[in-house]
Amino acid sequence: MANIIDALAIKLQSKICYHRDANLDYLEIKDMVDKLVEENKELRGEKSQYLDMINSVIEEKENLQHDYEEIKEQVAPMEEQLETVKKELALAKEQLVAAKHENEATKHEHVVANEELMAAKEQLVAAKHENVTAKHEHVITKEKLVVANAELAQRNEELEVLRKRLEESEAMHTQIQQQKRSAPGPEPAHSIRVTVARKSSS
Repeated sequence: MANIIDALAIKLQSKICYHRDANLDYLEIKDMVDKLVEENKELRGEKSQYLDMINSVIEEKENLQHDYEEIKEQVAPMEEQLETVKKELALAKEQLVAAKHENEATKHEHVVANEELMAAKEQLVAAKHENVTAKHEHVITKEKLVVANAELAQRNEELEVLRKRLEESEAMHTQIQQQKRSAPGPEPAHSIRVTVARKSSS
């Protein structure tokens, strides 16, 4: 009988432990379910928020699409203007390249002109030197000309004296010839010499 009671006690104790464990498991499961329910609520709230965000994003996308269409319509003429500007820019680049080439050619011409200018300056300096030399020679020539004029004046005076003497000699010769023609006979040489001497002294 004692064995039966012990067995029942053990069995009862086992049942109590089982129910206690089951109760604990129930409580744990209930806590887990409560947590799952709470998480489910949170997930639903987050889902609702996500749906709202998605709707907002969709609406914003539609607005952006609408704005894109409007911008596209506005950009279309701008693209044409951009193409025109690109063409003008390409033309300007070509003109710039041509201007650079012209600038290089101008620089080369400028260098050549500077070289020619330096050569001209050197020639000018040489010409000035020659001019100074020529002026000096001109002064010398003037001095020589003055001397030559003085000599010429002296020669003219001498020639004038000789001319007068020649005229006197010719006049004397003419007078002698006239006297010879008018005289009936030849005069003595002494009288002729006397006449000539008188005229010479006069």
